[in-house]
Amino acid sequence: MRTGAEYREALRDGRRVWVMGEGWVEDVTTHPATRAMVEEYAAWYDRHLDPEWQDLLLAPAKAGAERVPWGYVLPKSPEDLIGMGRSFAKTIFLSAGNITHTPAYGNLIQLGVLTAAQAHDAPDEQIAEAKAYREGIARTGRFLTYCGGAPIIGQRMHPDPKQRVSLHLVREIDAGVVIRGRLGMHTSPPYVEDVYIGALSRLEIGGHPASFIVPVNAPGGHHPVPQDRDARPEPLRRPASAAVMTSSMARCGSTTCSSRGSGSFLSTRRPRRSRAGCAGTTSTAGWQRRSSPWVSLWP
Repeated sequence: MRTGAEYREALRDGRRVWVMGEGWVEDVTTHPATRAMVEEYAAWYDRHLDPEWQDLLLAPAKAGAERVPWGYVLPKSPEDLIGMGRSFAKTIFLSAGNITHTPAYGNLIQLGVLTAAQAHDAPDEQIAEAKAYREGIARTGRFLTYCGGAPIIGQRMHPDPKQRVSLHLVREIDAGVVIRGRLGMHTSPPYVEDVYIGALSRLEIGGHPASFIVPVNAPGGHHPVPQDRDARPEPLRRPASAAVMTSSMARCGSTTCSSRGSGSFLSTRRPRRSRAGCAGTTSTAGWQRRSSPWVSLWP
């Protein structure tokens, strides 16, 4: 388990977060609009290193192994599920349920992806990659969150039904595929490292709805958050920090996904840099996948 300080440092990765009406955020760990939420998540990591919390947050040690956070367990028994549930309840209670997308959420997301891949009989190699990604989250504490991928309201009202989608397939290249568009996000993307984008984007590849994981700091990705107009002293009452008040929209620039093999679950590995315009602009932005090892295509 990494420390809160290591988590803060991981957020200084060149991500593009924009406070509407103000401008680019140089550092989400220090900006008044985002700092309070960063501190909440940093405290989540540090709690696992606090002796007073460890019996609740860490699973019993197995022979010759260190104790694992319940939030990152691959459950195999009713006892595992009970332990996970108790740890979730106690940590979420601290915010009265307002901060539910903790770093443990990424493990649950990837468990669902892994289960779907197995249920749809994906090739063994690609199931192994999905397992490896989940294990990487558990080993490093990397923060993954979720976005259904649905179009935002303006896109859904487009007069052309074919344009009522959030993402478009620009072209297929030797390295994989290039996509672009914009998405309505949930509350946590400015504070995480990866976002799982679900099949509600209506993007199809090879006749199948596609979902994938993209790093928040991918070049070409932008994350607007509301302007910090609140003068109240409580930091978590500020619009970009309050989980119940924040909405985000991500713009994907040149998102390149490499697809190898066939079947309903396509793996990806470090595609080449490519160029495409960001949604709503005429600029170009290249994106090279650095940490997302696969794309899933649901049959």
